[in-house]
Amino acid sequence: MDWNHFQEPSIEGAPGIWSLEDALAYRAQGKWPTIPATVPAWVKRGPDNTLPDMQIDWTIGKGWIDGKPYSTLDAVRRVGNGSYSRASDAWGYGPDKALKKFGPNVPRLVYDPVTGAALGYRAEGAATNLITQSGGRDGTIGVVGSGGALPTGWGAVAALGLTVEVLATNIDPVIGGCRVRISGTPTSSGVFRMQCSNAVGRQATDPGVVASCFVRGIAGAGNGLINLVNASSGSTPSFNLFDGMPTLAAARRLGVGAGTTASALTVRQEFRFTASSGVPVDMTIEIGGAQIEVGSFPTSYIETTTAAAQRLADSLSFARAGTPEGTVVIRGRTAAGIGGGSVSQTLFHWGLGTTSNANRIVVVRNTAKNIVAVVTVGAVEAARITSPFTVGDNTDLAAALSFKSGQIALAVDGNAPQVITSYAGPMPDLSDFMVGTTWNKAEWYGTIASMRILPKAYDPAQLPGMLS
Repeated sequence: MDWNHFQEPSIEGAPGIWSLEDALAYRAQGKWPTIPATVPAWVKRGPDNTLPDMQIDWTIGKGWIDGKPYSTLDAVRRVGNGSYSRASDAWGYGPDKALKKFGPNVPRLVYDPVTGAALGYRAEGAATNLITQSGGRDGTIGVVGSGGALPTGWGAVAALGLTVEVLATNIDPVIGGCRVRISGTPTSSGVFRMQCSNAVGRQATDPGVVASCFVRGIAGAGNGLINLVNASSGSTPSFNLFDGMPTLAAARRLGVGAGTTASALTVRQEFRFTASSGVPVDMTIEIGGAQIEVGSFPTSYIETTTAAAQRLADSLSFARAGTPEGTVVIRGRTAAGIGGGSVSQTLFHWGLGTTSNANRIVVVRNTAKNIVAVVTVGAVEAARITSPFTVGDNTDLAAALSFKSGQIALAVDGNAPQVITSYAGPMPDLSDFMVGTTWNKAEWYGTIASMRILPKAYDPAQLPGMLS
């Protein structure tokens, strides 16, 4: 039992939780008896035992709003005046570690494809997969050229005398994909290339594109990479094919970003590895879910059939007025990408409305992968804190931001907090708390595990201890 807070007797929904001061005041007025409250164990208090004004944990599907617990996220969104939209299908991993489709306007609560751990809410921007028939479902079992065939659009354009054999097709219910054996003794040294030419052309005014694909090693050994063809620039990171990934869906690998030259208007994707003349090769891989999209880093899988397909942006916000002081704690995981990209990625944006940055408290990961907090009042930047500690791709993180006139502090992942005391003006007027997105749609692209808002600006030294 908690003898610092007391429970409001109620038959309507969840009971309220009062502070001791309020409970005694109401009791003196003869309004309510002081019944000791049971605060759920998952509610995270401040260092001084203060309860949060608002807490949402997407990994367990529960929330706490203004003194009351709620056992479903639908209830949290309803009571918290929340709004969510994504007017398209989207894909993410379920608790069974399999890739699944989420229908329009259904938030993605996703899981780690290897461990099965709950990751929380996935927040991404809009993207279009330019490769048609991404699943590659129409391959034919057998040796290619002797009755077997790779899926439509795929071909071994530089086989080096190696035998390519399709062993199985449609190996994943969502991705499709096929199992391919590449074997024999190369007749010359060079790069083996198995290429997909299904990509539709992009516009000359588009920025660069990036390729990604699911590739999993089954037998043999070696490294490989996903590469863009007819693209002008970008790194081509090699990866170990045989790293123990349990399924094709778990083996998502990230490809290469392209430049903006005219030669990149009709791009193709390929799987490739280096072979030496006279040195036998025998490897079996699973490959599928090819994707080329405009942008600087790959996003989640987008399934296509006969035409390119678009996944629209996730947008989640709650009506929540600002306070003269407070602390926001947020936990999540960065996107699995090949870099921070060309825009910042937003953890949260607490603003006056959802379409302006004139008054806001915002925390982002910048293009250098630092966590940055910005306070803007009346269209004037009042404070900016840049954590010197970078957060890599596909990495768990936790951040706490405390704010009040004369002190704004940011702590990231238990590191020493960064503090600004130079701004002594008021905090901005705020009305809407946006999760994983911002007024100009610089989405987080990763996952948000939990967030909570407390009514006090805690001392900077206390912030690292609040990140669990």
